[in-house]
Amino acid sequence: KIIPCLAEVNPYEVLKKHTFYIILHSHYIKIMNERFNLKQFSERKVISEDMLNCNGTLFGGCAMGWMDLLGHRIAIHITQRTMFTAYADKIKFKSPAFLGELVEVNGSIKELGGVKLTLKLEVIANPDRDRRKVVEGDFTFVELDENMRPTRIHYPEGVL
Repeated sequence: KIIPCLAEVNPYEVLKKHTFYIILHSHYIKIMNERFNLKQFSERKVISEDMLNCNGTLFGGCAMGWMDLLGHRIAIHITQRTMFTAYADKIKFKSPAFLGELVEVNGSIKELGGVKLTLKLEVIANPDRDRRKVVEGDFTFVELDENMRPTRIHYPEGVL
């Protein structure tokens, strides 16, 4: 197979194909989020004193722990396999949460890959009123083989 010279490549055709892929991928992710009904996995908590940092606001490590636990439950629900957290990425602390506030932890599919499953997780304060985003981040999960090395995820039929 001959690789075309860059001068022969029409950048508009490349952009059109790439844009189509992004739209198709986004649509697929939306369908998968609906199919798995991930809203059923939302968890609500009331901020108590043992969840506060020295500034009197929600301790970030506590919020990240909730996100990881929820993400793990969602990953197992989607794959029907034993999954492990590979890493957390793009963690953003958006606003503080205070003692007595109600927070909700939510998750959605960001990427279904052959070896990894990435979820977008977030903690929302006052979910029934002004909905203030407290923390958001991407958590990636993998399936491990008998040697504890990442392996191809064996999704149930019809997922990939």
